[in-house]
Amino acid sequence: MAGLSFDDFVADFLPKLISDRVIHFIPQFEFVERYRGGVIGVDKVFKYEDIFSNIDPLSEFLSCDVSVDSLNKGQGGGARLFGDDVRAKVMDIYDKDYWLFGYNI
Repeated sequence: MAGLSFDDFVADFLPKLISDRVIHFIPQFEFVERYRGGVIGVDKVFKYEDIFSNIDPLSEFLSCDVSVDSLNKGQGGGARLFGDDVRAKVMDIYDKDYWLFGYNI
């Protein structure tokens, strides 16, 4: 897949990776509903992107000290913009994730 654009990846590969149950691409809601028949099976969701602001609440929730090191940190650059068709495809595939976890795209 070297040299493959994000647009082509979403259009040509992402649906197959999900249908083949490749774990990195499965919608996240499936992990919190997996064994509960559609009922949320977790008490609290801690988002990775908020990990540094969630250390104290996470420590309290787990009743133990939590520490997080910032290793292998990228140089930034942020997300790139992509077309409306790709945005619509991603929203369609991950619609329940966006709704359940409160994300906007």
